Amino acid sequence: MSEEQKLVLDMLSEGKITVDEAQVLLESIGDKASESEPSREWTQEPKSLIENIVETLRSGLSNFNFNFGDDSRIVLQEHHSGTFSSNLVELDLDVRNGSLRLEPSDDSSFHLEVTKRVSAGTREQAEELISGYKFAEYDGLGLKAGDTECRNLGNRINVSLRLQLPVGHMYTGGVVSRNGAIDISSIDAKGISISTINGAVRVTKVTGSEVSVSTVNGSINLEGSLEQVDGKTTNGSIKLINMGEDSKITLKTLNGRIKVLLPHREDTGFAVDARATSGNVRVEHGFLSDKFSILRQGAGRKIEGSTDNWDYAQHKISLYLRSVNGSIGIQELE
Repeated sequence: MSEEQKLVLDMLSEGKITVDEAQVLLESIGDKASESEPSREWTQEPKSLIENIVETLRSGLSNFNFNFGDDSRIVLQEHHSGTFSSNLVELDLDVRNGSLRLEPSDDSSFHLEVTKRVSAGTREQAEELISGYKFAEYDGLGLKAGDTECRNLGNRINVSLRLQLPVGHMYTGGVVSRNGAIDISSIDAKGISISTINGAVRVTKVTGSEVSVSTVNGSINLEGSLEQVDGKTTNGSIKLINMGEDSKITLKTLNGRIKVLLPHREDTGFAVDARATSGNVRVEHGFLSDKFSILRQGAGRKIEGSTDNWDYAQHKISLYLRSVNGSIGIQELE
């Protein structure tokens, strides 16, 4: 690894630059290396880069006290139900040390289950500790739930949410976990933001317009019919399966691979800008395989261009894919 690469990773670990800025700098360093040493083969450096990125992430996550597996915790639950009067419903779901699960409801009401794991000697002590705190608020326009009011208790309480949402509504807002997995299935989304600091994100059978997904340390799996997707992870892989007939997709990972599976559509034009700073780029798609040339870029590969039918295609899919340390694959969905 060059001194320039080490400097970029150090700046990332110290919070002086963002993941996007680190990616641009590393790509720039790779381009310069390619120009000065065009015949150099990439041998041991990918492993070194992985180790340094993982170490950077570990140092950044070392400030968190996750405190899993504490048998002394008392489990308390509360349940909420209600209906929404608005077609567009705003969600504000935010937990610090817990998971979030969103799924469809069997009726016209929402059903929220709040699970609180409290560090206390007895149930009475646990109830007294969290008395006075609200974990859910809702009206006909939206729902707010999580542990934001009791953050002063630190790791003495962990909160997880399971939310069943009625069909017939569009959902917007934010879904945040600072240390836990997020699982969302079978909802209609419009401008929803999903993020976790340490955990995987899975979004399945979600339809609508805009979805933004990010995680600092975890994988992202996306499947549905969406017009616009923005997915980003610092340390983990991204897998996307089948987007809308017209869609704009942006996927970025600092340390992980990207895999996109799309159906074969003759009436669809594709624009692809895919770059792996230190990895391969592969296209294994019946309609796209012979449409793009894979070019060498430093230690990595890239493809850039659009299909011949882009200007007049009935539907259009745009792919912007970036992996600093990992492969990128575009495959045909069976």
